[in-house]
Amino acid sequence: MFNVFLKKENLYKSIYFGLFISLAILAPVFRNKIIVGTIVNTCLILSVYKLGIKPTIIIGIVPSLIALTTGVVPMYLALIIPFIMVSNTILIDRKSVV
Repeated sequence: MFNVFLKKENLYKSIYFGLFISLAILAPVFRNKIIVGTIVNTCLILSVYKLGIKPTIIIGIVPSLIALTTGVVPMYLALIIPFIMVSNTILIDRKSVV
């Protein structure tokens, strides 16, 4: 079972996934929309090239959920969270074509 994780390619992908998702999760701490958007979009674009589409979709959805559950986003803005998730997915899909 552990042989899958010990392959060099899978190890690099796991490290990149951990790096990108941790940066995307910590980004809402800044509370500045321009900085948060820049960090998350950079993580999304780089992770599409390094990891592929499926792991990047997780990276695109998790920061919005974290920002909502930790109270970084006010509750009256909670209605736009699904639109942010969809727009991140569209960005991922468009970058994977290039």
